[in-house]
Amino acid sequence: MKIAVCISGQPRSYAKGYEYLKKNVLDHYDTDIFIHTWKNKVYDIKDVIDLYKPVDFITDELSIFDKTKLDSKYTNTPDPEKFPPSNMVYAYYSLFQSCLLKIKNEIVNNQYDWVIKTRFDYAINGVIPFGKMDKTKIYIPNCRMVITRDFGNDQFAFGSSSVMNKYMSTYHMMEDYYNAGYQMNGEEMLKATLRNNNLIGENLCYVDMNNPFSAGPYNGGKHSLIRDDMELWKN
Repeated sequence: MKIAVCISGQPRSYAKGYEYLKKNVLDHYDTDIFIHTWKNKVYDIKDVIDLYKPVDFITDELSIFDKTKLDSKYTNTPDPEKFPPSNMVYAYYSLFQSCLLKIKNEIVNNQYDWVIKTRFDYAINGVIPFGKMDKTKIYIPNCRMVITRDFGNDQFAFGSSSVMNKYMSTYHMMEDYYNAGYQMNGEEMLKATLRNNNLIGENLCYVDMNNPFSAGPYNGGKHSLIRDDMELWKN
């Protein structure tokens, strides 16, 4: 069994995040890591790459997008001060780029059996029993469940390679989704992606991620995001 881990976004709490990833994924499965991240003033990207040892990675400048233009363009968003629309574009672009790295490797080698989408600061707090999972379904955390199973937490997911290609395709469809009435925020864009690719209803499974952290200044309930360096990212 071969697993791909696609990591995207800013390398917040990357060292502690790696501890969880190693303990619950890397130590149990034959795994390749693919990373897209951003140049930043907090951490040296070389240190990140040296620790994670990805098969392939990309580091981009945030300036590839015009943040001011994006924030003024996408006004249908619930809290633009706390969650600027441009952040959603950065996030889904980064996710898509990590997926492209995986696909590029699959063209030369074999397709991965399972693919994990995660963040540097997500604490994977348990071993995923892939052998018991259904490759036709998408699996996401159960902390934002709805009866219709077409919405949920956008921080982590796993599924087969083909399923995850669909899940990670949001970036190219964001304009269409926004014009169709979806708000420019992470979970609304995820909802649109799930619906557009029929990854809803019985095709979506909510899973207990054994969230290790209690509520704090950055999260209202139990969660899996490592927040020990948040103050460093404020400037």
